[in-house]
Amino acid sequence: MDPFSSKTHGHVVFLDLETTGLDPNKDRILEIAMVVMATSDGVPKITERWSCVIGSIGDPADTITDPCCLKMHDDNGLLKECRASRVLLSDAERMAVDVLRSHGFVAKDAVIAGNSIHFDRQFVSRWMPDLHRFLSHRMIDVSALRELMTRVLGMGGAVSGVKASMGEPKHRALPDAEASILEVARLVDVVNGVGLRFVRGFAPAGFVGDPSGR
Repeated sequence: MDPFSSKTHGHVVFLDLETTGLDPNKDRILEIAMVVMATSDGVPKITERWSCVIGSIGDPADTITDPCCLKMHDDNGLLKECRASRVLLSDAERMAVDVLRSHGFVAKDAVIAGNSIHFDRQFVSRWMPDLHRFLSHRMIDVSALRELMTRVLGMGGAVSGVKASMGEPKHRALPDAEASILEVARLVDVVNGVGLRFVRGFAPAGFVGDPSGR
């Protein structure tokens, strides 16, 4: 599929999961959130926020072996909500697919974004294969943007300032997805004006990348 001919070109889906651990082969999804952004005339707008807490058979705390993870999800109230939820994993997957379809996404079409988004994608691939079929192979990793700014552009101090301004993550799916959007906005604001220097420093000889002619 040509991404530039897609009806959803200009759409990005910020996705975040909360899980019982770090291993997609044995750990499970507790919560999923998606924030759909659509860009029109160069202006990005959030068109939908959606999240779902997934229930489980038995106490979800029994499946968490990492004490830090257990305390985190207990403190932020997620385990309590999981115990009360009657939404099955398959129900959450179907609802997530319905969200994408309602915005015109088709198979291999949705570009997902977020912090270390490859982590979330591994869990989606393992536990939500129907949803995974809607995802493009392209992803936008906010963590990669931070690394680029720090390691290549020499803007580690500015990146640290942005990170400090974000505060601690909530470790809840929807707030963390929204925080990724805010972080992208702040990082792009910081890096604005550095792009031409980057092109001049790394472009091959004869490459014209600076419209100003400098």
